[in-house]
Amino acid sequence: PAIYVSNHTSPADIFIAGANTPYWAVSVAKKQILYYPFLGLLYLLSGHLWIDRSRSKHAAARMQRLGEFVKGNRLSIFLWPEGTRSRDGRLRPFKRGFVHLALQTGLPVVPFVVQGAQRNWENGTLRIHPADIRVDVLPAIDTSSWSLDDIDGAIDEVHSKFRCTLPPEQLGGAG
Repeated sequence: PAIYVSNHTSPADIFIAGANTPYWAVSVAKKQILYYPFLGLLYLLSGHLWIDRSRSKHAAARMQRLGEFVKGNRLSIFLWPEGTRSRDGRLRPFKRGFVHLALQTGLPVVPFVVQGAQRNWENGTLRIHPADIRVDVLPAIDTSSWSLDDIDGAIDEVHSKFRCTLPPEQLGGAG
């Protein structure tokens, strides 16, 4: 088991993740995915997990329970630590949740770097275009030395793997 983290550039990302991770991996998305026609129902019935980020105290408690569930069932988990999809395909800052999950579960973090998916599916439409998409699954990062005292350092360690792997046109955007 591991915590897979990926950049988020396209609605296709959930399908890209599902096609490239072990069958015992579940993903975590924001609650709003449940309201997408067809996709929301498919997501829920497939056993994937969600959080309501609009209520931060509840979101933190939910992440705690998710960590216990993942650890207790020896599952891998897939997250998009940017928190929302990048509108221009550029890498955004990472939120802290994946570090807390790694500290709680002791699982390694596997960077899952997606290139080119932002050209595949137009934002705000159901139009899908042919595009070359590259997925780099980088070596697992041992999290045993991470601590609550240096969450920002852990975030930067993982974020830097993405910065070193993505092409220039996917770096440095505001999203």
